[in-house]
Amino acid sequence: MRATLSGLWREHRLLLTGFVLATVIAALLVLRLTMQVAYFSTHRDTELAGWMPVGYISHSYNVDAALLAEAIGLPPDAPKHTSLAAVAEMQGRPLEAVEQDILDAVQAARAAQ
Repeated sequence: MRATLSGLWREHRLLLTGFVLATVIAALLVLRLTMQVAYFSTHRDTELAGWMPVGYISHSYNVDAALLAEAIGLPPDAPKHTSLAAVAEMQGRPLEAVEQDILDAVQAARAAQ
């Protein structure tokens, strides 16, 4: 095996490096996916909090993020990780009103399914 590996390294350095790099990247992506699936399988319909961005809520409640962003009046050019507290502050509304808009949108989306 050692002779084979050293021969590969001598003759195909670039190809072997690319293969190892692709394997490491694939392993990291599989690990990330596994961690997200494990996390969100135990964090379904979590209670809303001000720190949560729309994307997190979308994953937790299994509802389209664009629908939630539209429901709370988040502009399309807003930063991706804008929290509910930041949305409430930008709009001059109480956090509870923004949370209620999210819950209403979730309920309407689930009723439509």
